Amino acid sequence: MKKLRRIRYLKYRISARHRKGYGIHSPFMFYLVTRIFRNKHPYYAYSELETIYKRLKESNEKCVSEKDGRGIALKKIVRQNDFTLKYGKMLFRMVNYFQPDLMCIHGATGGMNVLYLGMASKHCPLICSGMALSVLGNIEELARQSSLSNVHFAGNLQVEQDGVIQKSLNPLIFINDPGNPDEVYRTVLELLNLKTKKLILIIKGVHNSKVMEEMWNRIKKESGEMDLSLVTADLFVLGMMIIDERLTKQDYIINF
Repeated sequence: MKKLRRIRYLKYRISARHRKGYGIHSPFMFYLVTRIFRNKHPYYAYSELETIYKRLKESNEKCVSEKDGRGIALKKIVRQNDFTLKYGKMLFRMVNYFQPDLMCIHGATGGMNVLYLGMASKHCPLICSGMALSVLGNIEELARQSSLSNVHFAGNLQVEQDGVIQKSLNPLIFINDPGNPDEVYRTVLELLNLKTKKLILIIKGVHNSKVMEEMWNRIKKESGEMDLSLVTADLFVLGMMIIDERLTKQDYIINF
């Protein structure tokens, strides 16, 4: 698997462009790449995030699986599911820049992905779903220690049923479920069909497997045929879809 992933990464690097904004004609995307993606200035919460990340990725604390009762080290969960600081800080900057009025995070995490979002905008509701019961207590404790009162938990991401996302004026949705590409595809399609005027959608692991790559390419193709002002960006570790009426359709492969 590691060999195949390296091959996928090499293909991405060959096709990736726009590392420093070169060749980007859209003022919006040029600003996003040069001032948000590649911003190296320190933000107010970086020090705390770095301290917590270092502690979690070395933690031998056991989280007991509800499926088989086996204990899984927290450091393994974090290393497998959470963004490294490089991408986590970029996620933090995106929240800080876009200022969403609703954030949703769906999928596995050891807690860091929740902190990257929650600490960037402590006044914005953050709905967490699809997380293992074994880590919920840890995430709640991390949120408490970081004074995050905006973190809420739900069983699953219900796009159409509850209408919360559709009522939002500027939602940011983060999906981390690369082991279930069919479910990711269905959820993304539901989100796009809401036809919201604004949406920031981040999908982790779009190149984790051949099936995920096929899902990503399929959803990009189908979204391109929709009546949406949509920009897509491929950063290898994650795929991004941004809906904004001010944008024109474009697909970017960005060397990050």
